[in-house]
Amino acid sequence: MIFLAPHLINTKIGQQKNIAQDSELYHFWKNPDYKFSSEIFVFSVKNPDQVLDGKKLEIAQIGPYAYDVHTEKNILAFGNSSVKYQNTRHFIFNENASCAECSVLRKIWIPNIIFQKFVELASNPITSIAQIALSSQQPFLEVSVDEILFKGYEDPYLKNVCSVPLLDLICKSILEVPKRIGFLMNRNKAQKVIEISTGSSDGSIATGEILSWNGRKSLPKSWWNSKQARMINGTDGEFYKPLIKKTDIIHIFVPDLCRSIHLTYAEEFEFSDIVAYRFTVKEDLLDPTVSGNEGFCHSNGKMFFSEDEKCFPKGLLDLSHCYGGTPPILFSFPNFLFADKKVKESIIGLNESSVEHDDIIIEIEPVRAN
Repeated sequence: MIFLAPHLINTKIGQQKNIAQDSELYHFWKNPDYKFSSEIFVFSVKNPDQVLDGKKLEIAQIGPYAYDVHTEKNILAFGNSSVKYQNTRHFIFNENASCAECSVLRKIWIPNIIFQKFVELASNPITSIAQIALSSQQPFLEVSVDEILFKGYEDPYLKNVCSVPLLDLICKSILEVPKRIGFLMNRNKAQKVIEISTGSSDGSIATGEILSWNGRKSLPKSWWNSKQARMINGTDGEFYKPLIKKTDIIHIFVPDLCRSIHLTYAEEFEFSDIVAYRFTVKEDLLDPTVSGNEGFCHSNGKMFFSEDEKCFPKGLLDLSHCYGGTPPILFSFPNFLFADKKVKESIIGLNESSVEHDDIIIEIEPVRAN
């Protein structure tokens, strides 16, 4: 019979959570033997003509579109207890795992992003010449699912508009309009360089903690309005410290959201006789009125819901400053989970939101953090 003191056990676990070059964990991290999958739902505008007459937007949800995700890591350099790398992900459509009507060639109606850009410019006296473009543009476009996601689509009106004198300057210098527009086009290429801690042999230094992203220790001042909001905290979601307690707060930096998020303990459960912890984000993550969230509020003079609000309502995160351009790019949880009532009531056709299906959830075996 062998007895191991808790400290010795903890040290051994800490040693195994080290990604020093040629370590066992390094090879598993660089070339994982598990598979990723992603399910995407798209929304088609059902009443584009009625919206132009002032009716409320009505949408139809279509999905899931299932994709197998293959991940590659390009290791750039090892430093003193750190490693720099780039992730490249390849999304491959899985027809068998998708819904019966989920053809990537299926046409859907979406808001015309370029039209919205010209509306913004036309309201500015300096660029009011953009009003000329509005006469040849349509507020809604019909495009295929493949185009709106990964392939990208070409605006059918843009070529003619951008060939008009003066408007061509707006297209090139102010709008910076890409040749093709796709919401997930940038996912199928190398991402920004991440530098993370490789951990220590005694487990005292957390493995996977982000040290820099895109060469930065914190996010640009133009993105968010406070030092706290610009902090790059935690890991990229591939590592969690071992020996997790229910009182711990898990921090993850999410580049797609241009910010860090945190998750707290929700409940304990068993999976195949293994005890695990479930962590979720709090309801106030996207509430600009909560202390600590002030830096995520952009007061730009445009009110979409109320004259009295300086920020977007609870449940919406304005990503315009980190993605650039207009109109605003907003993030919300699926089906506007945790959002203000007036946000949920602004669109017809969304499913009823639920924490079980729409929240961000992480399930972890607490000892080894697997």
